[in-house]
Amino acid sequence: MDPNNSTIIINAYILTMDEHLNAYPNGYVKITDGLIEAVGQDFQGSPEQYENLLDAKGGIVIPGMINCHTHAAMSLFRGLGDDEPDRLYRYIYPLEKEYVTPEFVRLGSELSCAEMLLSGTTFFADMYFFEEEVAMAAEQIGIRVLAGQTVMNRPLPDADHFEDGIKRAEEFCRGWKDSSLVEPCIAPHAPYSLERNQLIQIMEFSKEHQTDVQMHVAESEREEKFISQLGETSSVSYLNSLNLLNERLLASHCIRINEADIQLLEEHDCRVSHNPVANTKGAHGTCPLYELLEQKIIVGLGTDGPMSGNNLDLFRQMAVAAPLQKNLKGDRTLIDSKQILSLATLRGAEAIGKGGSTGSIETGKWADLVVFDSESVRHTPLHDPYSTVVYSLQASDVKDVFVSGKQVVENGILVNSDLNQITNKARQFISKWPNL
Repeated sequence: MDPNNSTIIINAYILTMDEHLNAYPNGYVKITDGLIEAVGQDFQGSPEQYENLLDAKGGIVIPGMINCHTHAAMSLFRGLGDDEPDRLYRYIYPLEKEYVTPEFVRLGSELSCAEMLLSGTTFFADMYFFEEEVAMAAEQIGIRVLAGQTVMNRPLPDADHFEDGIKRAEEFCRGWKDSSLVEPCIAPHAPYSLERNQLIQIMEFSKEHQTDVQMHVAESEREEKFISQLGETSSVSYLNSLNLLNERLLASHCIRINEADIQLLEEHDCRVSHNPVANTKGAHGTCPLYELLEQKIIVGLGTDGPMSGNNLDLFRQMAVAAPLQKNLKGDRTLIDSKQILSLATLRGAEAIGKGGSTGSIETGKWADLVVFDSESVRHTPLHDPYSTVVYSLQASDVKDVFVSGKQVVENGILVNSDLNQITNKARQFISKWPNL
């Protein structure tokens, strides 16, 4: 062991979130060379042999959380048009056409990466334009990202037409394939915003470059009507007819799906991002989470973009995910807090294709960890740690965050970036917009 590249966390209430839900009320985690060396109960030994010692003082420790769907740069649009009708076409698209530039994406992504790390998210799935700017922001601040270069059948801020978008996606995936924090992929916007032949080309791209595919699927009534006009019964069945359902697809939303769709998603090992706050706020409904979990489909939680859900806080998603299902079914026993926390950790990691590397505190996995403030009023008392994390704790209760064993948040403060500088740059940038 290299003592100069090691950390030990002691006196922690560790929720490993592994398949057996092992927990250690007086636990420890040993970290060496960015990986978890050991985890267990009642540390016996000399912590002095480790370069870094963190005493959790009884605080809960969980794996870093996974945000399975967002558009990070849109934090600069946060709070705009919240109650506008037909918001996508009449509001968002015109805003993006006028304001989205590489600088916009870089500054908005820096702001969002800071928000996510400070709230315990260590890995996020992003889909937007100028995705190389998202990648650079993530590397700078020290957060992981599944970065999806968006393509559509219309002029975009970074591509005049679909072919330009594919070329940009190809360059992006090749340029970032060796990054330790960035996993590049392609992100076709939705079944209704691409032609059949273009969707088939996306499938071929994914196979050729061995990349994941992020896509909005079965999100809205508008999409449902479009699919019906094609003579298809649903977005899921339409994608299946094009051979786009497979283990590389991360389908976001999946609100308007039926039993046959759920069966197709299960048969093809598709993954789903459930975004409860943004979906209900947009009056789209909510995905049938209970049915998806019953069918053993891999589901993670997402915030959607900060213009849709207004923040990137997975605590809000956890707090409403189960109650929505309990209310729909009239059964308060459905989907317990252990299941919900799993969606934000291990299942979320599986949803973005990284369950073997992160999402649980197990030997050999990346040391992506969150330590909560044991002195927080919401941490007290600690009867059920799973319920405490899901229903009581908030982003402000996150004390320390590690990514690959490197501390990126210390005592609630970013380590690699200056938060005041990030927020000031964002304010200065939007102050130049004349029409808002």
